Amino acid sequence: MEARKEEFRKYLEETGVIGALTKALIKLYEMKFDRPDSAVLFIQKELSGNCVTLAEYQNVVKELEEAKVKIAAQTATVTKSSTRSVPSVRTEETAEVPNEPDATSSDDKDLLEKLQADETCNSLLKQYLTMELLESLQNKTTASGKSIRDCINSGLQYHTSSVGIYAADADAYEVFSELFNPIIAEYHEFSVDQSHPLGDGWEGDDSYFEHLDESNKYITSTRIRCARSMEDFPLNPSMSEQNYLDLMKEATDALGTLTDDLEGTFYPLEDMDPDEENKMIEAHQLFKSGDKCLQAAGALNFWPKGRGIFKNTTETFLVWVNEEDHLRFISMDQGGDIRVIYNRLKDAVTKCSDFLKFKRDDRLGWITFCPTNLGSTIRASVMITLPNLTAKGNLRSLADSLNLQIRGTHGEHSEVEDGMYEISNRRRLGVTEFDAVKEMYDGIKQLIEAEEQAEV
Repeated sequence: MEARKEEFRKYLEETGVIGALTKALIKLYEMKFDRPDSAVLFIQKELSGNCVTLAEYQNVVKELEEAKVKIAAQTATVTKSSTRSVPSVRTEETAEVPNEPDATSSDDKDLLEKLQADETCNSLLKQYLTMELLESLQNKTTASGKSIRDCINSGLQYHTSSVGIYAADADAYEVFSELFNPIIAEYHEFSVDQSHPLGDGWEGDDSYFEHLDESNKYITSTRIRCARSMEDFPLNPSMSEQNYLDLMKEATDALGTLTDDLEGTFYPLEDMDPDEENKMIEAHQLFKSGDKCLQAAGALNFWPKGRGIFKNTTETFLVWVNEEDHLRFISMDQGGDIRVIYNRLKDAVTKCSDFLKFKRDDRLGWITFCPTNLGSTIRASVMITLPNLTAKGNLRSLADSLNLQIRGTHGEHSEVEDGMYEISNRRRLGVTEFDAVKEMYDGIKQLIEAEEQAEV
């Protein structure tokens, strides 16, 4: 019996089963605060890679049947010569299907009713999406054929999302503006008649950024990042496998031109050793896979193809390729020397802009997948402990008054460990890159002053 067990164990090891299961279980373990509802389905997907599951197949069949019904109803209004090619990148053209008496699917209605009935949900999608608005948007599509359902699927499926909507295509912001505009206005305090500042948003007197905490008493580390979407590629849900690979190639070619303290190495996720991947994740350098909200939004297609991370030799500058956005530039360091960290990011993005063209909208600034990142796209944050303000219970209200956002120790949806908060600027749209960082700098400076006063 023991011999048979050993023989079977060797068989599993030699055929890669043990290794594959181990990798899947490690990924599941690393998802400490955002684990899927079904561990079995998660492991099944990890093992099957890009294979279509039974549920996905059944869903495709259902959608095809619904499409046949709609096509049959519209045949009378469409001539044989009315064909048009659909571009794979953003255009100003909007495809709109003639209105039908009841264009909203029963599935969409049911999901929206469940969202509205969930008293624990406080998402902006719930606040602004009515049944009437859903019906009015149902027959509109972006230039590449994305619907309102593609934009809101994540928020309909997962009520814990604070926003609940993504741009399935760059022109989704215009096509579905009746829903996007009020959400953008609420989040960024940015009205429909406002426009993001033009010109070089990085310009500003960097001497303003004096060291925030030279004694390292409060601030452990600082991180400033920004996102960019490449002009000649669609956003994540509309990308083909070849799009991912081509974008990664163009990005790595540009990153390969960086020199001095920005010079580094690119690591494709597909070829990365699991131990090295976990090491980077634990060091807060690499993104995790399996985010359920991004998956529902269509941002994890063909994973891990076309994904990777660029890292400089000192590990103070990173670029995420094809995670949520096309590119995430990240500058970070220990302590609170904002000036050095800001200038490193500014130099990197400016140099890459000589080789890469990014999507920019006259009103919304730099285009991103999530509307919360529009505009400057800057998120400047510090890891900080403020025990006195925490004890008094007024840290969150004070931070809110300073346009600061508080997260747990390990980011969004995580808990606070050992009194360590991640605090960042809230506003990105309507402020330049420099001013977004300045807003964080001013706010953190005031929090530290309030903390010191609370000690007396």
